Amino acid sequence: MKQFLLFTLSCVMVTASLQTQQLKGVNVNKQGEPVPNSTIYIYEIAKGIAADNLGEFQTALAPGSYTCEFRSLG
Repeated sequence: MKQFLLFTLSCVMVTASLQTQQLKGVNVNKQGEPVPNSTIYIYEIAKGIAADNLGEFQTALAPGSYTCEFRSLG
């Protein structure tokens, strides 16, 4: 029983330290239509991500403030 409690407590501590924030959403145009294959650039970490064919994107970030730029061709 003591080993089980120690294992459970260890798992909770590890899980708590691995928490990150999620940046996710959908890129849409002025008409509210999804913009497929658009890109999102996050300046503070110099990272770019691409939206899928439905304009949806998602990435994990450390807690903090970020500046993003959304781009697409056309």
